[in-house]
Amino acid sequence: MNIGIIGTGNVGGALGRRWAYIGHDVTFGSRDPQSERVTELMRRIGAGVTATGAAEAAAASEIVVIATPWPATQAAVEACGDLSGKIVIDCVNPHKADFSGLELGTDTSAAEHIAGWAPGARVVKAFNATGAGNMREPAYGRTTADM
Repeated sequence: MNIGIIGTGNVGGALGRRWAYIGHDVTFGSRDPQSERVTELMRRIGAGVTATGAAEAAAASEIVVIATPWPATQAAVEACGDLSGKIVIDCVNPHKADFSGLELGTDTSAAEHIAGWAPGARVVKAFNATGAGNMREPAYGRTTADM
């Protein structure tokens, strides 16, 4: 499957690494796909991943994952272009910029906002209730969690 991940931080990197490892083609969408940070992420993951701009990653993918900090999410979704008909996985927690609490959540959700910014997309919420460390290595002693 072709998976586009918008965001190259802890969550996007952990999910991309795991999905590439099990054989999916992963394209990271970034504002600066040639940056040192993105180049290092590609090197760490290895085969099965590429980096482009957000619009190219979204266009080339069946599933688009949004794994950005909340303050950057609207711009990131809009940079993807037309997401109509795509499955969009929202991994975002809408934290305030200073992490003092949530910016949304009492009468609307991040997923509702993302759906509004991506008309025609099929938005689902996932991967926001566990840490990137669990995504990278879901092993607890002799027990391995399904992720």
